[in-house]
Amino acid sequence: MNAFDDGGAANLSVDAKVRIKNDSGYLLGISASIAGYQATITSGQLAQLPVGSYLLELWDTVNGGTAIYPSDGFLALKINENVTGISGDLVSSITVDDFIQQFSDLSQQLKREVSDAVGDGLKGDKGDDAVINIVSQAEYDALTDKSGVYFIEG
Repeated sequence: MNAFDDGGAANLSVDAKVRIKNDSGYLLGISASIAGYQATITSGQLAQLPVGSYLLELWDTVNGGTAIYPSDGFLALKINENVTGISGDLVSSITVDDFIQQFSDLSQQLKREVSDAVGDGLKGDKGDDAVINIVSQAEYDALTDKSGVYFIEG
């Protein structure tokens, strides 16, 4: 935002604040970065505001009083959904280097866990002892329940 007094560039102080309102009223005051007559705010400073339309003023302390820019009306600000259409909470950001490091860490952890499991041998639950029956063909043929393990002699 650029601030002008009677057509000339205003000399803003480091205490200048951007005040934001909507139809409900005053919402938020944000410290602006000042360079001469320019006041800058970042999208990060607006992160707590949901998608919607807002009105802005720049307030600065001048000679013990308050100067408000613009002196008539407001600056309009519209916050849209982000590129993925997600509104509401912030989407966290991650650098490519951070992603590579996290992926590498998870890969190493997985390698250790697989190595430990294979090194110790994969073992199942203890089962019942097996019973092996050795019978003649005639005995086997006479069985009504042939479940289990049978070896036929002969």
